[in-house]
Formats: sequence, C-alpha cells, structure tokens
Amino acid sequence: METSKRNATWKAITTADAFANVKGLLNQSGLRHDDLRLEDTWMFGYFYEDELIATAALEPYDGYWLLRSVAVARPWRGQGLGTEQVKQLVALPEVQAGKGVYLLTETSSGFFTKLGFREIPRSQTPQAISKSTQFSDLCPQTAIVMKYTESR
Repeated sequence: METSKRNATWKAITTADAFANVKGLLNQSGLRHDDLRLEDTWMFGYFYEDELIATAALEPYDGYWLLRSVAVARPWRGQGLGTEQVKQLVALPEVQAGKGVYLLTETSSGFFTKLGFREIPRSQTPQAISKSTQFSDLCPQTAIVMKYTESR
C-alpha cells in the first residue's frame, strides 16, 4: 500500500458513516470523544481512497475555538498529516476572525508548541471554553491548556 500524504484528500466530515470512522480512529489513538457530536463540531479528515487516515476538529464557543481530536492512523504517522490539519484549521477565515483557539493535551504539548500554541494557566482559559465538557469533565486537571499565538 502506498502511504504517501500526497495521495490523501482533506475534507469535511459530514456524514454519520464518516463520523463513526472518526470515533474508531479516536479510540485507536486513545482519545476521549464521549461528548463529540457531528452537529456541534467542525470536523475534518484526511482520506486515502475511502479510508479515514487522520482527523481533527474545532468546536465553537462564543467566538472562541476549541481544537480537539487530532489523530493520525498509525501507518500514516510521521508524514505531517497532523501538522497539516492543525495549520489548515487555524487558517480558516472563521477561526482567524474569532477570539482565539485553545486546546487541552496530556501528552502532545511539544507537538502543538511547534505549531504556534503556548501553554497558559488554566485560570486564563476563557469561561466559554472552561465550561466545555472536554475542559470540565473529559480532560483531567493535569491536562495542559494551550492557546494559539502564531499570527495573532
């Protein structure tokens, strides 16, 4: 199987079948998705032929954005798909016009730092983001909060 990212297509996740594949990839990656809903989330993925090989999502909260569910299938890791997804999402006009992009991570702060995110104290998280299920319930208190600062 050719596993080159140049053969992969990035597109929005809009169907229940594709969303089920997102959940499967998140499970394989060890990422929680209990509260993830297709209707409330801007979800995108890379597809090789019909197979979902990478995914990332943004959730809007009163003008702020929560980046989450960034995952790449094992055979495709190391080819820059996660990086490309994050770059494409933060470059969306609606995101650029927003109040900021935040995320929570337990293990990938180094990855996100390279993409322009910086760690912030939990107390500096906007109330709209801190009320999200991911912030208040799914991610532990030890999760690092990060804010996108590149180009801002």
